[in-house]
Amino acid sequence: MPLPRNILSLAGLPMLFALLTLPVAAQIRSEPPLAAADGGLVLTTMGQRLHLPAPDWVAANIEGEAVLSSFEAVFRSGDVEADLELYGNGAVYALATTRYGAHVVRDAEAVPASYRDAVVDGFGRACVPGLVAFIQLGDDPDDVLAPLLLVCGAQTADTRHGEIMAISLSKSEAGLAIVHQQWRGAAFDPARAEDWPAAPEAIEARARALQAGTTLTLAD
Repeated sequence: MPLPRNILSLAGLPMLFALLTLPVAAQIRSEPPLAAADGGLVLTTMGQRLHLPAPDWVAANIEGEAVLSSFEAVFRSGDVEADLELYGNGAVYALATTRYGAHVVRDAEAVPASYRDAVVDGFGRACVPGLVAFIQLGDDPDDVLAPLLLVCGAQTADTRHGEIMAISLSKSEAGLAIVHQQWRGAAFDPARAEDWPAAPEAIEARARALQAGTTLTLAD
């Protein structure tokens, strides 16, 4: 299914990672509370259990604990928020062209739609004006939010590079989680999907897989 063409430019929108990352003083880096299960991953943090798909660079025939050896992981947590970031083995984090992870919040009153709005409002501030867009992949059925693509054709801090990030939000009785994947590459025009850092069809498929394969529940 081709991506919809209603790409909307956003003005004055910090990058998602800036929003999702806790202040340095509040972060504690530790071993990720991560396990492999049912072909995917399970992250237990903030009193919640997040089931999410395995990274899409992990071969389909790799199963069980072997999945955990297929990536580098960085985990940071504070009192009410935690962040997990994954990237390919052997890659340098700052140079990794594909990153995958989750942001988990402990807040029973969190409203996913409001949180998504805050992410969108913040995203474009680190992007060159006129090269920021978002694509919502469908309507929001009931209380489930559709996957969203955040598109930055060029970053203000490094105008030679841009990125696309897919996000999917999930809610539990204790809080919420944003599962996200980021593709980075040379600067591009968001309106020209053929110039994106990954194939549009692959990005859309991954965004939908993140939504379909993610659940958030209370931890035991």
